[in-house]
Amino acid sequence: MGDVRFRALTADDLPRVAPLRRRALDTLRTPAEAPVGRPPDDVAPELPHLLRTDPDLAWIAEGDDAPLGYTLGAVRDGLCTVSHLFVDPDAHERDIGQELLRRLLAAAETRGAARRWVVASSSLAAHALYLRAGMYDRATLYPLLGPVRALLTLPEPPSQARVKRPTLCDGWLHRLNALDRAVRGAARPEDHAFFLESPDAHCEAFVDEAGGVLGYVYYWDSGHIGPSAASEPELLLDLLRIAARGLDRSGVDVITLLVPSLNPVVLSVLLQRRFVIRRLDTLMTSGVWGALDRYLPSGGVLM
Repeated sequence: MGDVRFRALTADDLPRVAPLRRRALDTLRTPAEAPVGRPPDDVAPELPHLLRTDPDLAWIAEGDDAPLGYTLGAVRDGLCTVSHLFVDPDAHERDIGQELLRRLLAAAETRGAARRWVVASSSLAAHALYLRAGMYDRATLYPLLGPVRALLTLPEPPSQARVKRPTLCDGWLHRLNALDRAVRGAARPEDHAFFLESPDAHCEAFVDEAGGVLGYVYYWDSGHIGPSAASEPELLLDLLRIAARGLDRSGVDVITLLVPSLNPVVLSVLLQRRFVIRRLDTLMTSGVWGALDRYLPSGGVLM
């Protein structure tokens, strides 16, 4: 790797690595895929959040004072998420990605993370890197785009359904995390706190008579929906309609969401409503856990 230097990533590095991330993403974007949402050079709020919660998983590689690659990740309830791993396209032959991933996973293992997962792009080099690290294809992830009004044609939730708006308190965090352990295989109180405090996020949940959470959905002013988890796959459709109703009231016309191939219920309904597949991503995991036919990730960063 020559004169490549590795050190801990800091908040001051986040603007410096944004152009690197843009160049890496540009090599993967298809001509038909128009960017949607936040500009690629923007420092998304999730990134400082990860630095606050998991600074030991954040690394940067530098050469001649310029960033060559970096990584961010999270450990939640024994599950390690590889959130960001980007290498300058001109430096792919220098094993930088392999060393960055090694450092991230070593830190995660020190904290007791026995499981790991990542959203991999279409890059064959990235797939090879994650395969060597013991992560294998578990599902295709379909980033979908479509009109918000198409979701308003879904059937109304049952009239007896109790819809609540979770708030940032111990009671709600406990109930949301109980569902997460059953569905995504790991609780994530730090991330729910981050989501619930985000000024552009909205959350609604179905609760049973005892107050237990049967499902929840986050939706964002940008038009993105997710994460969402439910006790039954069909309940995700009710949650999607609730999210669409909120976004429609806010004047949002187009929505995006990420649907795993493990969820044919949601996929079939959205594709029938002419939602468009923007690209193909892959969920790679070190094993099988949870019930991901009942889960819609937020994206590749916080999953």
